[in-house]
Amino acid sequence: MHNNSEKLSVVKDRNLRIAIFMPYAWLSYTLTIVDAVQMLLDKGYRVDIIQAYSNEYPIFKFNDTRVSVYYYTWGPGRTFLQVIIRKLRFLFCSFIACRNKKYQYLFGIDAEGLIIAWFLNFFLKTLIVYYSLELYLSKDNPWRNNSVNRFLYSFRKGLERIANTKAIYTITQNKYRARALSEDNCISKDRIIILPYAPRGRSAVSDSRWWHKRFNIAENKKIILHFGSITDWYYSRELANVALSWPDEWVLVFHGKSYLYMSSIIEKSKDKIFISNEWIPYNQLDNLVASADIGIALYKNIDYNHFSTSSGKVACYLRCGVPVIAQKFPALEELIDRHKCGICVNDVNEINGAVENILLNHQEYSSNAKKVFFEYLDFDKFFPKVIEKLVQFK
Repeated sequence: MHNNSEKLSVVKDRNLRIAIFMPYAWLSYTLTIVDAVQMLLDKGYRVDIIQAYSNEYPIFKFNDTRVSVYYYTWGPGRTFLQVIIRKLRFLFCSFIACRNKKYQYLFGIDAEGLIIAWFLNFFLKTLIVYYSLELYLSKDNPWRNNSVNRFLYSFRKGLERIANTKAIYTITQNKYRARALSEDNCISKDRIIILPYAPRGRSAVSDSRWWHKRFNIAENKKIILHFGSITDWYYSRELANVALSWPDEWVLVFHGKSYLYMSSIIEKSKDKIFISNEWIPYNQLDNLVASADIGIALYKNIDYNHFSTSSGKVACYLRCGVPVIAQKFPALEELIDRHKCGICVNDVNEINGAVENILLNHQEYSSNAKKVFFEYLDFDKFFPKVIEKLVQFK
């Protein structure tokens, strides 16, 4: 192990390298990882990303020669054999990408990324960091009625627990998730770093009428935005049904990958509901978000991963000064209700009243939104502390 003075100087060494193992194909939608990579580059590191590829998702291009991205074909994962082949392909691709290289840290994104980092560390002999975006708790096995998938979940959980004890730090989004990881994976709270799931710094808004122009919506209409996947997990269908009874001056816009068939609802909406499925370039996301009057962030309580969410979409809204209507979960209540940057609700039946209250005091809610983002969420504020802890690790 290097001594502390040597570790503090490594950031100045332009040849230092970090490997990030990401078992998903949706890097373009995981902006916190994109921002983390950029900030690591700013600190002088080279970064190798090993991630899945699927033609269902766009490829994010960093346009920086210090970033190398290695893709493995995701492939189907419906049968036991297909799942095993997919995981072995990830391991093999990671081994090929990382062989004969010296890394300062291996970042494992979620359980499978961590497990791959742990396996490869038998050869690479360096420091592992667990970057947990999703919780996979023992009590939350979603495959109770499927013996094969139940076994795979439990097996992965066992490997995650072992690998997590080998990580120098675990990164997660809030105190609720930190406590759950500490208890479920038997790791010390001292080795857990809280890093909000949020974008970087100030927004760069050049067009605050994005949706009005995109869908030819009248200028006097108020845009209520549902940003993120369109799925039952986020009450998307229920929200659309509620919007059918909204006054004419309110418009609901969904933006994200759609997992629901809602054409029948849209046909009945009479221009009250619009859906945008296309991928928007990273540099246009601020315009997309800032052109809304209110942002929606609802989650069904299907497991502790959702119940303890810190919500990246909430951070995106607040950064642009967009008040939020969010699920009444502890982490969200502490952020939103306490600081009056939005309103937390129990379900979609409370949406209408929340919209009315926010629109009546929109300027105050909007001003509070920006203040809350910069004090409690700004990635530019918190990620340097992560790097500092890594560099100083003894």
